[in-house]
Amino acid sequence: MFYKHKFLKNHIHEKALLQQRLAVLSIIILIATLALLARLFFLQVGQYDNYSKKSDNNQYKLEPIAPKRGIIYDRNRKVLAENIPAHRLEITPNKSKNIDLTLTKLSKILNIDQTTINAFKTELESGSKNKVIPLKMKLSEKDIARFYVDKYRYPEAEIKSYLIRSYPNKEIGASVLGYVTHINSLPTDDDERFIYQVNPFKGVIGVESSYEQTLRGIPGYKKLEVNAKGKNIETLEVQSPTPGSNLILTIDIELQKIAQLALKNELGSVVVIDPNNGEILALATNPSYDPNYFVTGITKQMIKKLSNSDTKPMFNRAIKGQFPLASTIKPFLGLGALDKDIIDPSDSIYDKGHYIYPNTTHVYRDWKLDGHGKVNLHKAIKISCDTYFYELSIKMGIENIVDTLDKFGFGHKTNIDLDDEAQGLIATPIWKKEHKGAPWYVGDTILSGIGQGFLLTTPLQLAQATATLANHGYGYTPHLIKSTITASGENNPAIAQPLAPFIVSDDNWNIVTTAMEAVVKQGGTGFRFGYDHPYSIAAKTGTAQLYRNEMKVANETMPKRIRDHSLFIGFSPTKNAKLAVAVIAENSEIAPKVARAVFDQYYHIKND
Repeated sequence: MFYKHKFLKNHIHEKALLQQRLAVLSIIILIATLALLARLFFLQVGQYDNYSKKSDNNQYKLEPIAPKRGIIYDRNRKVLAENIPAHRLEITPNKSKNIDLTLTKLSKILNIDQTTINAFKTELESGSKNKVIPLKMKLSEKDIARFYVDKYRYPEAEIKSYLIRSYPNKEIGASVLGYVTHINSLPTDDDERFIYQVNPFKGVIGVESSYEQTLRGIPGYKKLEVNAKGKNIETLEVQSPTPGSNLILTIDIELQKIAQLALKNELGSVVVIDPNNGEILALATNPSYDPNYFVTGITKQMIKKLSNSDTKPMFNRAIKGQFPLASTIKPFLGLGALDKDIIDPSDSIYDKGHYIYPNTTHVYRDWKLDGHGKVNLHKAIKISCDTYFYELSIKMGIENIVDTLDKFGFGHKTNIDLDDEAQGLIATPIWKKEHKGAPWYVGDTILSGIGQGFLLTTPLQLAQATATLANHGYGYTPHLIKSTITASGENNPAIAQPLAPFIVSDDNWNIVTTAMEAVVKQGGTGFRFGYDHPYSIAAKTGTAQLYRNEMKVANETMPKRIRDHSLFIGFSPTKNAKLAVAVIAENSEIAPKVARAVFDQYYHIKND
């Protein structure tokens, strides 16, 4: 019987153990309760604003309204860039059971390429699936018809009307306007991101880019009440968008058209400026391109064609092209030498057709092999005597040459309201040492005297310098905006920005102007411009050699790519000038004829 008593329960011990366990459990429950209360306090109080906002978002939805982009006009209120109606296919991803399958099927129906599909997926990954994302822009009538046949199969897809950019003048003026295009990636800045989510078009180059913030406007929105499934119940509030401001350009589109067409099939650029305020009347580059191709997505074939073309139609020669000044430099140096009392207008040399610097053997030839005989400054500008300016460059020295050119703005950006302007180059001994690793020779100075060597200018710089010359040393920053008209109708004219004046005596200005008038008179080098113009004009021609033609081979017999460039600068009328023109025609002699077409258009002279 004894073994049975060994296994009797100890009730006192078990009761104590149970009490210990209950105490531990009570402590655990208390700690858990306190933790839950703390978490509840954190959520109800600490995170009130956050979750309250999320709760509101579950009840309300903001639907953005795209603003109208500002219209661009020329100075005579002719439309240069406008908005026209179009249709696009939009997708709401969260309404699709299989978005990849949807994209595959729609791409076959509407002929959507893989690049567009990839862009859509990138946008999908970067945002909410509740967001409406455009898939294909500018649907054709055939696209719309094909989609509506099977629309019931795609509840996530919808065709919406919208406005797209249109450039009615196509290639004419593209160098000024630039273009807008559909962007594939949104900005990181929240405000900017919202703007381009609403209307994913952005100015890329030209005025469209420089004045993007002015043109694009401010989006509006609709505040909608929605149910748990996101379906609209009621419109609670509407905030109308603010349209972008309209721009009135300084450009005269008819003058622009004549300038561009006058270049025909030649490469080149024409810039026309009003010397009295810096307004750009024409800024043409040839060849050009049709900006409409870029608005809704350009094809790979077209991009390849534009990119690989030897003529570089996308390259804005007017502000980026850099060319030797050639003989157009001569009026500027002549004025600088007069101002510094380095020469007297009556001083003359005897030109035998060449120049040899003392104690050297190298021969610097004049364009006329047998020379021009006795030549003073007036005759040197009229007939473009190289020998006279070889000697003048030695008298002036490179420091005075650089100082003179600097005062006319050469070697500096003009700060026109376009992006990516080139600077040009006025070389100095320091520059040559740093960039070429070589000393400055007297030959460098001599070549600078006729605008060759290391000197480079853009057509815009050359036009601005000509405008300053026409206005007797008073220049203005070139600009393309004449006025801005806000959505409320307020007209804000642009204010001309004067440059530091180049003060020279009127007598010296008149000496140079009179010599330039002679350029387009009988015996002057402006014979291709013609001597029969019914308006007063002061001008200078130039020929920039790309190939050292020691044998004087006829220019027209050489390969096209190494033929000389022709240049022409001029202003009219010669007193109180209204326009200054610079033309550079690459590998062609037509610059004077192009300038003639521009001046005749300005004066409304019809040519057969």
